[in-house]
Amino acid sequence: MFAKQANHIVSAAQILEQMGNADREARKELNKKLHEVENLADDGTHDVLQKVAHSFVLPYDREDVYGLVSTVDDIVDLIDEAGDNMVLYRVDELPEKALELIRIITKCATVTNEAMKLIASMGEHTKQFWLEINQLENQGDIIYRKLMREIFADDDANAMEVLKIKFVVDALEAAIDSFETLAVSIEGIAIKES
Repeated sequence: MFAKQANHIVSAAQILEQMGNADREARKELNKKLHEVENLADDGTHDVLQKVAHSFVLPYDREDVYGLVSTVDDIVDLIDEAGDNMVLYRVDELPEKALELIRIITKCATVTNEAMKLIASMGEHTKQFWLEINQLENQGDIIYRKLMREIFADDDANAMEVLKIKFVVDALEAAIDSFETLAVSIEGIAIKES
């Protein structure tokens, strides 16, 4: 069930990457697909929580399972929010650094998907996963700060366009941060189970 949830992250990230490179009209259709993935992730979260509620014995602490699936759901929600903001605020072209943040989300999604498949046999894999997510999150922070400096440093920039981009970029940055939160949760489970 964890692996199935992680697949939703990958699907959402791939659609978001398409949206980042699409024009405004194409984004509308892609955003509908992104909402579908977000709804599937919500359903998956509900299924996992129902399983937890009706199971006497679980492989991990209930609190850990809840934290894990909640964070996965948060990640998909934030990816959906970023896509929604592109459409709602009619963002034209995203700056290259925003596209870099989207690519980091896609990398995080792929790495997370692989880690979730191995969750039953944790160990050394979780340390590698945590380190890679941590490095990607740090890279995302650097790009985010540079991008904020760039968009606010341009005295000739249209203030409304800057705000539109900031809404998208803030959701991207929050999604990347949530991957780190998820990695810490997985690492915590691995430590408890070792």
